[in-house]
Amino acid sequence: MNTLGPNMHDTAVSYDLPYQAPYSWSGVLHFLRHRQIEGVEYVGEDVYARAVEVMHGAQRLNGWISVTHAPLRNALEVAVSVSLQPAIAEVLERTRRVFDTESQPGPIDAHLGALAAELPGMRVPGTFDGFEIVIRAVVGQQISVINARKVLGRIAGQFGTRVENAPFGLVHTLPGAAVIAELDALALILTGIIRIRAEAIVAAAQEVAALRIVLTPHAPLDDTLNALRDIRGIGEWTVQYIAMRALRWPNAFPEGDAVLKKHLGCTTALQLSERASQWAPWRAYAVVHLWRQHEEAKR
Repeated sequence: MNTLGPNMHDTAVSYDLPYQAPYSWSGVLHFLRHRQIEGVEYVGEDVYARAVEVMHGAQRLNGWISVTHAPLRNALEVAVSVSLQPAIAEVLERTRRVFDTESQPGPIDAHLGALAAELPGMRVPGTFDGFEIVIRAVVGQQISVINARKVLGRIAGQFGTRVENAPFGLVHTLPGAAVIAELDALALILTGIIRIRAEAIVAAAQEVAALRIVLTPHAPLDDTLNALRDIRGIGEWTVQYIAMRALRWPNAFPEGDAVLKKHLGCTTALQLSERASQWAPWRAYAVVHLWRQHEEAKR
């Protein structure tokens, strides 16, 4: 652990999160930049930052983190605001999930072969809070990423916690399950979501807040996926996306994904599934490579 430079040393402390090389920092930043929520996240040329909120016993703490790459140390350097220091172990564990630092890229890249050749060491970016992926996935159903980001920004602005004195233009958190569980679906509809999706988000929040659904990598996979499927408005694509980024299941695959079908020349979900079988048990890693290829092809 070491303090940051003079411009930040009064407000944050830095920590190293080691990883197994290689690590595609540029690839991970590209993924996060494409999905960043204004006011909640900032993705610069070589930094990722976000406003966060965690529970420490009965106390709710909010603050910010920023992450940069330290390739000579095979580590990510994480600056954590002093307001979050009482919960530093939890904050660092959640940051590890965001950046998939415990992945072992050697066998994954070898299995994916040519698909991984352009970005060796690419990770599957996770999430600081599992419920966040529910909101992202449901909001993003059948609308563009740009429009989804606008809606997510409105949700954060209206229902998130304001974070004071944060850098990089960070001003508020994305609300957690406990906050959304108390809302009427109409409140979310007014942010630009259709009713069935608003109701799905509220229903999922109530399940998560009551601990009937746990969205962490250690949750029982099959039981959790089935519980998500039972929520009206959450389809299989959404379930698999949650499994991919919140539950950290390396073989998750967003069934019938329109971008993947187009990119791979498949006309049906069955064709797509059959094509993806070659990448098991690392299909989630294949997905991030394929999405990146598609985004590059559009430029």
